Amino acid sequence: MLSSRSATSARPLKHFRRAATRISALLVAEALRDLPGTDVTIDTPLGPAPGRRASTDVVVVPVLRAGLGMLDAVLDLVPHARVGHIGLQRNETTAVASQYYSKLPASLDKSYVLMIDPMLATGGSAVAALDLLAKAGARQIRLVCIVAAPEGVAFVERYHPTVDIYTPVIDRELNAQKYIVPGLGDFGDRLVRNGVAMTTKNTDRWETSLTSIAPNKILIRGYPLDEMMGRLSFADAVYLLLMGELPTPAIGRMLNAVLVSSLDHGVSPPSTLAARNVATTGAPLKDSVAAGILAFGPQHGGDIESCMRFLDRGLVLVRAGASLQQAADALVAECAQAHEAPPGFGHRFHTRDPRAARLFQMALELELEGEHVRLLRAIERGLDARKDDFERPLPVNVDGAIAAICADLDSLTTSATRFF
Repeated sequence: MLSSRSATSARPLKHFRRAATRISALLVAEALRDLPGTDVTIDTPLGPAPGRRASTDVVVVPVLRAGLGMLDAVLDLVPHARVGHIGLQRNETTAVASQYYSKLPASLDKSYVLMIDPMLATGGSAVAALDLLAKAGARQIRLVCIVAAPEGVAFVERYHPTVDIYTPVIDRELNAQKYIVPGLGDFGDRLVRNGVAMTTKNTDRWETSLTSIAPNKILIRGYPLDEMMGRLSFADAVYLLLMGELPTPAIGRMLNAVLVSSLDHGVSPPSTLAARNVATTGAPLKDSVAAGILAFGPQHGGDIESCMRFLDRGLVLVRAGASLQQAADALVAECAQAHEAPPGFGHRFHTRDPRAARLFQMALELELEGEHVRLLRAIERGLDARKDDFERPLPVNVDGAIAAICADLDSLTTSATRFF
């Protein structure tokens, strides 16, 4: 089905992405088959039961843009995997790859790294990406691809003989244009057409999985918008739009509280000041709003994402055998040595952020509190024990609370910053 030309025709657009995800899940499961783990005991409704938990950090690196089509499958299997990205563009004349983007997580030397790229043709892009990973310190790398050519496999084995390649099929050859034959065409092009945005020969309408508009009919993720009105809260509708499914009542209440907590940021934050300063010039409202949006950055608006990454670093230590408090103390010690406040902590006015306290209370009441929230509270205790190492009080702020709660919900991990 994945190779079939009809997989990206107007009717079965979704089939291509679904098939790619299913194949990717099988491949990744095999690639992580020998992932080190530790024995644990879990509590079931009827009593304790033995189990195993991954004890090694996993990093997944899709090669843009086609590799993004395999990413969801990896994160479904390893929800707490860290993600990096490598952007490579192939010259269609010379078939030589050139880098246009690279953002990789830290400490790759201690991680299992999965590089995902659906097509291994000449091997030029794969070797270039593997070179970047090796330069960044990666030692245990596995290449996962959906279709490979003999030339590409040989090229990778020549320059990176220690990298294991996982693929379900090695096709016959490359043609003169360096495409795999029979292969499945340009995976990236087909992926973009499949459900994200495309036009067909028979219509000039754009199609998307988010909404569908027809005469007298509006669908949001398949749900009639007029039926959603009055039945779903705004938070429920936002979750549906982002995630493609309705939230549970508990998640809906939690998300609604997160949105309400972000209502008031006062008149002194950088984005507000930027908007007000532009407004004093007599500029139109839209220009002032744009100036405020441009003021968002790692220290303002990006603290939620930074805190999530910070907490994930601590959980890597927990999976390696440390207790929550030991992991928290290690993170606090790093911040104290660097003379930096941890992301998600500290406030210019509050010594106790009432919004964070209420969100934690609701997470506990709704039974949504997880390891990220517990680690965040352990870090707060660690900061209090070493308050002399910092120049000011560092309570958990609302960004830290949102980061931990959304990380515990898993499905909101990539959307948390948008709520700011």
